[in-house]
Amino acid sequence: MGTLGNQPNFGAYGFTRTQAESFNGTGSATSFTLGHHVKNAIDIEVLVDNVQQSPFDGSYSVSGTTLTFSGAPASGTNNVYVMYRQVGTVIDTQALVPDDNSVTYAKLGNDIPLGNRNLIINGAMQVAQRGTSVSTSSTGYNTIDRFYIEGNGSTPTVTMSQDTASTPDTFAKSLKLQVTSTGTPAGFNIAQKIEGFNFYSAGFGKSTAKNITLSFWVRSSITGTYSTAAMNSTANRSYVSEYTINAADTWEKKTITIDGDTTGTWPSTSGMSLQLFFCLDNDGGGYSTSTIGSWVASNKYAGSTNQVNWAGTNGATFYLTGVQLEVGTKVTPFEHRSYAEELAACQRYFWRLDRVSGGGNTIAIGSNYSNSLFYINYPIAMRTAPSVSKVGTDLSIYSNVTRYQNPTFNGVGGGVGRNGTRMLFALSGARGNAIHMDLDNDNTYFNFDAEL
Repeated sequence: MGTLGNQPNFGAYGFTRTQAESFNGTGSATSFTLGHHVKNAIDIEVLVDNVQQSPFDGSYSVSGTTLTFSGAPASGTNNVYVMYRQVGTVIDTQALVPDDNSVTYAKLGNDIPLGNRNLIINGAMQVAQRGTSVSTSSTGYNTIDRFYIEGNGSTPTVTMSQDTASTPDTFAKSLKLQVTSTGTPAGFNIAQKIEGFNFYSAGFGKSTAKNITLSFWVRSSITGTYSTAAMNSTANRSYVSEYTINAADTWEKKTITIDGDTTGTWPSTSGMSLQLFFCLDNDGGGYSTSTIGSWVASNKYAGSTNQVNWAGTNGATFYLTGVQLEVGTKVTPFEHRSYAEELAACQRYFWRLDRVSGGGNTIAIGSNYSNSLFYINYPIAMRTAPSVSKVGTDLSIYSNVTRYQNPTFNGVGGGVGRNGTRMLFALSGARGNAIHMDLDNDNTYFNFDAEL
């Protein structure tokens, strides 16, 4: 071994001491485990019984966290002393590399904000631009943004609402359905359509298609077998899965893995790519299958033949929240997004101009034609040029000091786009004048609809 005085020539490295640790020699042990990864023997300074060891004469070697001596240090307490060096400000990045299999999805999800992995929009049921409660028996968007009811056959009448009284885990809101008039539907589902731009990363329709995993919180007054379904845009590829609600009126978390589909048509642009269904009833037949857990190349199957008949019980309830769909087979904690982020994502598909969103005092310029012209900018670029509709009659347009109440809405006049639109009103008396529009109460508003 080297002896005190055999000072190693470190040349131009310019080392500075940073950290140190000590070990007990045993007289037989030649290897010791360091607390840090080390790249080279000269990156540490080693003393045994206060005698400095040279990294150049074979006295010791180092590999990762293992320090090995050519001969066993004598027995002693803290008589093997190691000081770590630093070259300038360069840090050994190996010290930042975790051990194999030491990083788990659970650790990442709890400690690191993994973003943009949930393919579902508004999965925490935060946004409800159309309203928070409605009675319905037909297909359509009613309350919670991006989630719609699809009904076929003799559908029940339900109250669909954004609920805050009963929520699980870290959620403040849920989607609630309650039967007010029973039915025997061929299919009755809660569903969301996913745009191709958002779903293409799953690679469906290719030989490299990846599995996707669905997780959600659910509660119902009716226990038993329920089902979900994934379906492509042309409704000729279906994958039905089952899950069980074990206890009535109790929140339960469910997880379902869906095999990647290597065939079929799965658009990757602004059209619909995937439809996701939560089946509540299909006892009327026609839209159910007994093939569970595999892709079926046939009709529009949105549920299992084992599905409970939820719609046949008056007063039955069904709650849903925390819906997450992610590429891969691992379930990560729910990706909570801010209300502002979720609202912006929803407004790509639907936006309502009302007194709250800015319609209480909309500024515009009067035209020189037979119609008065407004130009409305959307809060975000929409998926496609939306359809525009006016609801209610309590609207006033002011030209100078003159008030025109509820003038006829003549549509958009071919001027609708993804970022904004013209709106025309029969108001010839305001030609050439500056005008502005007031929505006089909450029952009058404009809908801009670019849903899939």
